[in-house]
Amino acid sequence: MITITPYLKKTPVEKNNYPVFFRLIHERKAHSFQIGINIPENTWDDKQKNIRVSDVESWMQQALIKVAENITYDSVKNKDAINFDDIHEIVEKIKNTFKTLKNPLDIIKFYPKGSVESIRLEESLNKIQ
Repeated sequence: MITITPYLKKTPVEKNNYPVFFRLIHERKAHSFQIGINIPENTWDDKQKNIRVSDVESWMQQALIKVAENITYDSVKNKDAINFDDIHEIVEKIKNTFKTLKNPLDIIKFYPKGSVESIRLEESLNKIQ
């Protein structure tokens, strides 16, 4: 079973910005790693385990977390065990993908057209604009 839970690490990386981490549990073994998104502490919802979406920037960050979750899941779903090299490879995939996703349309295009995720992202973006 695979569980991926985002959380905000309470150690700032810069003034009032905190890193988003994933806790990945696979075959009862836990791994934590930073996904490359830093946000102000007051925008994080601890109960929902995501960013409070209030504008396009926060929408983009929340969508990037979902993209990172999908990359992580796809990277581990067929593995029997995960080691440090696998985590490093996942982090690199996430970083490389984030470099190509610069605006909301790029993120929506990341998902297959008509998929539940792409429809959900489009709808949430339309609520903000």
